Amino acid sequence: MESLRGRGEPDAYFRTQLALQVPGGTLPVHYTSWCEDADPAGQITFGLLDRSDQVAAEEALTRQRAQRAHADRLATLGVMTATIAHEVRQPLSVILASAQAAQRWLRRPEPNLAQIEQCLDRIVLGGAKAEETVARLRGLAASRSETRGRCALRPLIEETADLLRPELASR
Repeated sequence: MESLRGRGEPDAYFRTQLALQVPGGTLPVHYTSWCEDADPAGQITFGLLDRSDQVAAEEALTRQRAQRAHADRLATLGVMTATIAHEVRQPLSVILASAQAAQRWLRRPEPNLAQIEQCLDRIVLGGAKAEETVARLRGLAASRSETRGRCALRPLIEETADLLRPELASR
């Protein structure tokens, strides 16, 4: 907003944006007033510029941005849901397969306790992996700072192979 500085100055003007009350609502306008040397003393010239189209375009742009942000959030949610399902499905598949194997070993005429113990160990490992996955996802959702550290390469490769094995077998 600028104000009239003084008579006699050719660039003396005042600008602002207004909302004029009209029948049926308001009309957004750009108001400008100025003094011209040829005007009698105390006379001010002014102009109004209808901003309805500009305001409507700004509101449409705001709505479009909100819709795009919502679509982006939905797309992100979809990707996260697929990732969570994949990450949790693998340990649950190991747990289920190991429990079924243990049941088969128990139903034999002479149960193989060593095999049953191995199945139970895999069940415990699968449960721990599922719990760790859920904890990592909760950590991501909580926006905590990322922690980095060293890790052994062999267990990382083995865990990745275990994770991918069912997916590769299905393809």
